[in-house]
Amino acid sequence: YEEREEEVEEELEQEEMEIGLEALADKFGLDKIMDTVARMSVKD
Repeated sequence: YEEREEEVEEELEQEEMEIGLEALADKFGLDKIMDTVARMSVKD
């Protein structure tokens, strides 16, 4: 039962993340978002 709740929470987080990314892409453009993520991953 708890495992099922966790799966639902993960699905909601995934959905929220996708909505957020779509909003960023709509505002700034997908290329700019991808460039920023690439720069961030180099810093780590």
